[in-house]
Amino acid sequence: ADALMSRTRLMSPGAQATTSTGLNYLLAEDNDNMRIPFADGKNFEMYLREREGMEKNQNMEKSIKSSAINYGLYLGIALSLITITIWFVNLNLMANIWLGIGILLAAIAFGVFSTAKSKSIMGGFLTFKEAFSSYFITIAVGVIISQVVSFILFNFIDPEAAKQIQQITIDSTVNMMEGFGAPAESIAEAVEKIESTNQFSIVSVLKSTAWSLVFQAVIGLIVAAIMKKSNPDA
Repeated sequence: ADALMSRTRLMSPGAQATTSTGLNYLLAEDNDNMRIPFADGKNFEMYLREREGMEKNQNMEKSIKSSAINYGLYLGIALSLITITIWFVNLNLMANIWLGIGILLAAIAFGVFSTAKSKSIMGGFLTFKEAFSSYFITIAVGVIISQVVSFILFNFIDPEAAKQIQQITIDSTVNMMEGFGAPAESIAEAVEKIESTNQFSIVSVLKSTAWSLVFQAVIGLIVAAIMKKSNPDA
């Protein structure tokens, strides 16, 4: 029993042994445990510090992902409200190129704000991967929410509005192509293509979402390259 409850750790020059109980050892309460190195030259205290650092980094990574998702939810709500407002007020705004550009810039701004928030959470430092993830998660969540809302609105709530948007798109395309002096054959082909495509079908929505995410991924790489900052103490 004594052998199980004690252990010899260090031998002093006077041949005296320093011992501790098995319970002390398990609880890391033995001072000798702090001094004796492990196989790789690190002592118990160093391992504790490293573990605490790893846990802190993991918690911070979870925090920035949570923050990015929250910004994505805000973006999705904002984009959905814009779509619903246009549907309620004036469907012709669906073909307004300047409004489209404004919405695109607003989405990018959300992604940048999300990345800046993550950088603040990480104490002013952010790896390229973390910066890109913060941006892209925000955009992805926002775009997906917006597309789902549009799909439900124009397929189940008001399918007639989808037909009106299709006609508005045709009129806008014809006016634009005529303004550029496009030949009648090219205009006819463009009109035929629009008429044969349901932009709110599941396939069209998935394609639109994929292209949006690819484009935003490129923007995200640029934003990440600009906003990354290495921690010199890492």
